Amino acid sequence: CEIVAGTLHSGQSWSFAARSGQRRQDLLVTVSVWEAPAGGMAGYVVVMRDITMLRDLNRFKDEMLQMASHDLRSPLALIVGYCSLIEMDTPDPESPVHEYLTVIKRSTERMKGLLEDLLRVEQIRNSPLEMHQQVDFRELVSAVLNNMRPLLDEKQQALETRLQLDGLPGVMLNPVLIRESMENLLSNAVKYTPEKGRIRVQAFEQGGRLHFVVEDTGVGIPRAHLPRVFESFFRAKQRGTEKVEGRGLGLSLVKTIIERHNGEVWVESEEGVGSRFGFWLPA
Repeated sequence: CEIVAGTLHSGQSWSFAARSGQRRQDLLVTVSVWEAPAGGMAGYVVVMRDITMLRDLNRFKDEMLQMASHDLRSPLALIVGYCSLIEMDTPDPESPVHEYLTVIKRSTERMKGLLEDLLRVEQIRNSPLEMHQQVDFRELVSAVLNNMRPLLDEKQQALETRLQLDGLPGVMLNPVLIRESMENLLSNAVKYTPEKGRIRVQAFEQGGRLHFVVEDTGVGIPRAHLPRVFESFFRAKQRGTEKVEGRGLGLSLVKTIIERHNGEVWVESEEGVGSRFGFWLPA
């Protein structure tokens, strides 16, 4: 890389990945500027870290995910198909066979959903977001609220909204992924809030950022679990959540999507009181 004299200062650093063809090593190279004004000396400090094993593990993970994508979907589809055939050959609706088949199909659908969520998280992490387009953020939020209304009505939950987005110009983002992130936060609030609870949704622009916040009066999250809620497969087990279904990938997916849009996701919660999940995007 070319370094222009006079543009670098002591303490500045930059990193890049490199590969040694002869030794087949993957290296993470960090270059830092070093300067001693008192002695009139200056230079660079170069640190090379061998990350070959990490890169190999990452490649192995990608290969395993590809194998899971192709080799597990077909058996799962066959299981569901044969369950349907057995159901047709058992006309007696009172037969316990129907109950067994329902359990098998429900479990298979959960496995299929887990596989698709996992593959989707990895795809978003590794692939560039190429579907950005100019979007009316207020219309996007309104569409999310309309889509989630049946879930709220089913549990007789009150929805409060505060949308301060009037006059906001169109923003560049992937509407499908951002809508999915919003719906994920809102559906989590519905699942973890008891019947006739209250959910508040806020969306506003402040300081060059678009904010989306979902607040609920649900079971809340223990303080010790908060640092891990956005980890893949993590679920905070506590009283009141025994019957809540989930795979522990939804919040990880939200975090990945928002960070790929150069934004940030956050959470505040108090056990027994409720939770506030939100994210911001560059406006």
